[in-house]
Amino acid sequence: IHNCGSEESRHDGIHSFFVGKNAKVTYTEKHIGIADGKGESNMNPTTVINIDEGGYMEMETTQLSGVDSTDRKTTAKLKDNATLVIREKLMTSGVETAKTDFVVDLDGENSSANVVSRSVAKDNSYQLFLSRINGNNVFKTPLPLTSSFFSEPFLSISSMNTIACSAFSKSPPHSTN
Repeated sequence: IHNCGSEESRHDGIHSFFVGKNAKVTYTEKHIGIADGKGESNMNPTTVINIDEGGYMEMETTQLSGVDSTDRKTTAKLKDNATLVIREKLMTSGVETAKTDFVVDLDGENSSANVVSRSVAKDNSYQLFLSRINGNNVFKTPLPLTSSFFSEPFLSISSMNTIACSAFSKSPPHSTN
């Protein structure tokens, strides 16, 4: 986003992805704001993701300093055996503000999501990260840790607000060793 004047510069894109059955998609997005004027650079992208059965999407987003204000919204719906991996990197400085809001619906059996955000807020800048991963179905098999570790299949999470973690609604057995 380049702004050499005194007016506001905006980027309000909508990205829609429809990942077909057993398809694999990698999407990389990089933004930086460059200004030699007094105008603001604002970016408010919306990303909508639908992943069909067995589909896989990896999304890497990077936003470096120079964007005065951003409000990033991502929604995703995953069907059976679909996987979504999101890696966000965000840096703000000065008095910049950034908001990220991820909502992922794991609607299919054995669907999974991994959402990680790494951020640096310098100076007086402000960042807000919101993430909801809604487990709307049951895992039929354990995640690939070690299958003998679990005595029986466990359930996916009914809802989660997190930055980056792995969580189970049923705890694995504890070792007495």
